[in-house]
Amino acid sequence: MYNPETGGQIDVRNNENMVWNSINLKRVRPVVLPGIRYAVMCVPTPLTLAVEKFSVMDKQAGYYMGKLSVIFTPSLPTIN
Repeated sequence: MYNPETGGQIDVRNNENMVWNSINLKRVRPVVLPGIRYAVMCVPTPLTLAVEKFSVMDKQAGYYMGKLSVIFTPSLPTIN
């Protein structure tokens, strides 16, 4: 996954949290999302999915499905 703090790639493990600080200071841009009438500010963070090598001969023809969940919980700085 692209790390918006360093600009490099990082490995992501299942059920492991990541915390990024001050990403709102990076490449923020307005993006229109489906179902939202106005643009929201986003930081591009592309995901790259990699799978281990496997033998095609060991697989049956057909469709394979899975589920990928990405949970993003932004927080706002507290004003005292």
